[in-house]
Amino acid sequence: MNAVLSVQSIIDEAVAITGQDDFGSADWSEGLEVLVAAARTEAKLNEAGEMSFRYRMLNCVTNRLQVIDWIKNHPEIKNEKIERPLMIIGLPRTGTTALSNLLAADPDTRSLRVWESGSLIPPPTRATYESDERIATAQAGLDLLIQMVPTFPSMYDDSATGTAEAIDLLGMSFRAFQLTGMAVMPSFDQWWLNCDMDEAYALHRQTLQLLQAACPPRRWHLKNPSDVFYLEAVRKTYPDAIFVWTHRDPAQVIPSVTNLIAELMDPFVTELDRPQLGLTQIALWAKGIERAQAFRADNPEGFIDVAMTDLAADPLGTVARVYEAADWKFTNKSEVSMKQHLADTPRRGHKPDLDQYNFSLADIRNQFSSYCDQFSDFIN
Repeated sequence: MNAVLSVQSIIDEAVAITGQDDFGSADWSEGLEVLVAAARTEAKLNEAGEMSFRYRMLNCVTNRLQVIDWIKNHPEIKNEKIERPLMIIGLPRTGTTALSNLLAADPDTRSLRVWESGSLIPPPTRATYESDERIATAQAGLDLLIQMVPTFPSMYDDSATGTAEAIDLLGMSFRAFQLTGMAVMPSFDQWWLNCDMDEAYALHRQTLQLLQAACPPRRWHLKNPSDVFYLEAVRKTYPDAIFVWTHRDPAQVIPSVTNLIAELMDPFVTELDRPQLGLTQIALWAKGIERAQAFRADNPEGFIDVAMTDLAADPLGTVARVYEAADWKFTNKSEVSMKQHLADTPRRGHKPDLDQYNFSLADIRNQFSSYCDQFSDFIN
């Protein structure tokens, strides 16, 4: 057996690194086992891909062990209240990152940063939040990725101090959709679509509790487009969550997200079927949006809709409307910080080559017809 892609060797190394062996749940490793099996049989990883995949899995296991140990040794963390977190959801490539980084610019809002999401323990403190040595480590990892994928900066606004998608919090339970972002692994996708997410979101919440206990403020904003697949579990964990749903024409979304994923996969696999990847993305995200629409039909309260076109044309005005709808105060301090962020952030343009994917834009819209009809005011 290839030790690089071995569940037991990953677990053994994480235990050796942390000195901990309490995983907190009897069935915690099911997702890891499905993932590793898919990596071995479906992913077509090259040597760099195998090493990168193992590193990512090891990081998830290590974070899990350290977080569970920290909570066990600091039981007062469970008294921390996570109140009315604002969660950005929707299809990817709909302005979620741009909106997330704007919200994170507000000094009164707590956000999950790239550098801390990858290395959670010890939890950051306010005194060293801007100078933590993990920032440089995370940036070095991103710089290496950019060397391997030179087109990445033109497609995605990412930095060690930027906002992270909350996938690392779910990744500790190996129930994160984006864990397959390095290669095509359909068996994991199908498993994930039908798994129980309650434990994953429970650990997600406990991690926010330990982070805010050491480093306020306590008004959270988070971003994770794939939460649309499991809004029932999210609402069960965060009963007062506010969902900010960003919108864009799916015929623009799907080619963009497929091309981003393809560019990120390409250095790590021996072959990549781009047209099939496009079909896979259409089917998966259509399922996610279908689930989100069904949940919202039964639970209509607590949603705020944002058109990507509005965000691009009037970012501060759009954020002000979100704050008003969420009953957050849009202070002068908030506005000044966001204006500075906008001034410091270059605009990106990403136009995928549709000929690589054989996309039919009409077929994409047909797959998302119910969504397009319901949110026509936000995508046209």
